[in-house]
Amino acid sequence: LLLNPLCLVLPALWWRAPRIACYVAILIAASALISPIIRVLPDLYQSNLAFIALTLPVHLIVAVLAWRREKRFPARLPAAETTAVGS
Repeated sequence: LLLNPLCLVLPALWWRAPRIACYVAILIAASALISPIIRVLPDLYQSNLAFIALTLPVHLIVAVLAWRREKRFPARLPAAETTAVGS
């Protein structure tokens, strides 16, 4: 959950489709937030608190930056081309 394969796609997606990249970054951060919750469960305990402390803030910061960028510069839809009927 902390090193999601979507992290590898995110830079290219950020360049080509910023709106989708925003949603992917939020999805990655949400899945990383599940890690501390899973860690406290008795049957799934792992000693990876340092790794969680290292990666979780990075995922959260990327998600916040993507969300702020999307709010500041919303993606514009291309203008609909109108064609004359009977031309």
